[in-house]
Amino acid sequence: MKVRLRKKQQGVAAVWLALALVPVMGFTFLSVEGTRYIQTSARLHDSLEAAAIAVTVADFREAKTGSGQLRTDELATRYVNAYVRGVTEGDIVIQSVWEHQEWVDENTPEHIQYRVTGTTNHDSWFASQFIPSFNETQAITGQSLAKKYPVFLGDNNIDLMLVSDFSGSMNWRWGSRNECNYRSCKIDDLKDAIRSLAETVLCHEVVNTQSGKVCLLEENDNEWGNRIGIVPFNIRTREVVKGNTVAASQLMYRSDVVTGITNKNYLNVNWNSIRDYNLEYIAKCVEEPSECKTQDLTNPGKVKGRIIRAHDVLTSSNYGYPDNTLYVDYPASVDNLLVNKVTVALANETPKLKRTYYQVEDARLYSGYGSSSSKQFKNIPLTNNLISLLGVNVDGSSHSDYGVYDMEAKGSTAAFQGMLRGFQLLAAGKPETSDPEETEAYNNKLKMLFVLTDGQESPNNGILRNLVSNGMCDKARELIPGLFIGVIGIDFQASQQSGYQTCVLDPKDIIDVTNLEELKESINELIHRGTISNGVTQLY
Repeated sequence: MKVRLRKKQQGVAAVWLALALVPVMGFTFLSVEGTRYIQTSARLHDSLEAAAIAVTVADFREAKTGSGQLRTDELATRYVNAYVRGVTEGDIVIQSVWEHQEWVDENTPEHIQYRVTGTTNHDSWFASQFIPSFNETQAITGQSLAKKYPVFLGDNNIDLMLVSDFSGSMNWRWGSRNECNYRSCKIDDLKDAIRSLAETVLCHEVVNTQSGKVCLLEENDNEWGNRIGIVPFNIRTREVVKGNTVAASQLMYRSDVVTGITNKNYLNVNWNSIRDYNLEYIAKCVEEPSECKTQDLTNPGKVKGRIIRAHDVLTSSNYGYPDNTLYVDYPASVDNLLVNKVTVALANETPKLKRTYYQVEDARLYSGYGSSSSKQFKNIPLTNNLISLLGVNVDGSSHSDYGVYDMEAKGSTAAFQGMLRGFQLLAAGKPETSDPEETEAYNNKLKMLFVLTDGQESPNNGILRNLVSNGMCDKARELIPGLFIGVIGIDFQASQQSGYQTCVLDPKDIIDVTNLEELKESINELIHRGTISNGVTQLY
């Protein structure tokens, strides 16, 4: 009897022990796992604070959509992955939100902000259906906010490249197609707006003299000071090659277009050597070899392939324009964005690439290049010398500098050529130095490129739009860190042009103007907007 009672008591004790172990084990599980998750949560919040600061400093302002959002989230994910233990990128969910706050008052100044929310998923060590514990997979969430307050021009130096329209329509009055008069002239007002900007940005000091106020200039160009450059364009930009002024293209060209007509491609045509031909002659020559000059025939009396190819380029799209959209290699043009196609060699096509330019003197075959005079316009690299920028006619003094006031407007419009060359000259402004302080001074400079144009591309061949859709502007921002791109439509709705809309990061970076005062104000406004990508970042 006693033996049976003892066995019953042992069974009850075992049950009580098992029941007692459930809360004990649950307390142990929750304590160990809870401590782990508290530490993980702290690490997650630390990582999100670091990520918020990082993405705000980087400021991929296109983060509202597309690739910018992806780049922002990838950067934040890398911070979380580095801080939080035991997770892979597949266990991390990041959501970043970009916001821009306009200036309200002193207590709410203008700023941008990034709100970064992150969730990490973790496998619990002691998950159980019978013992109190965490779920098999536990999600931990955190959030952080960082704001960046812009530092304006007075606090940072600037490199500003003005890609400026010098096509024939700039000789019209505002709001009409009538020729300029002394009251209204777009090209004159453009020059005056550039002068006003330059005097504000480049004057080292203004002093009063007997003849009036004088701008004191630095004796030598200072690579770390404020600098302005100009790239004038019509159908192309211009370069000087061996003393000759040429209409230069910064495009790359395909070799696989209409291969059935000849084995010669775009780069086999020496566009400079045939510049004094006329298109009617080339058309007759291709149609009837007996009409050809001897140098344009092969020994058997057939038309040379270069003439056949030139005829197709100049007639298959826009009549008389050698930059034919069918022949443009858009990916290669973007990949080689910062390579000057006139003076720098590229692999395999070194000598032929330089044939894409042509001298403006005696050029009769091509349309839209403007004046055959070498003095129509030229590029002005970044400089902080006011006279070098503005030129002889700005003050009438005796010097030999050729600047914007000496330039003339004539020809068709191809802003993409100006933009390509503008990116190159802006990047070329980086000083060659190994000094850390000098490198930091340059890196802290604001870098901006403004396109100032009075009309859509002429001919409107889609090259600008296609370059942008192939990543031209994104590539420029990648190669020139911190680059801000703005567009001003001079008596023209640039804000309605898809190429410009896609190029800028914010629709407000395109401004349409209808008079000189608006033009001056818009240049200042774009400089102000460009500083938003630079500034002081604070965590909240």
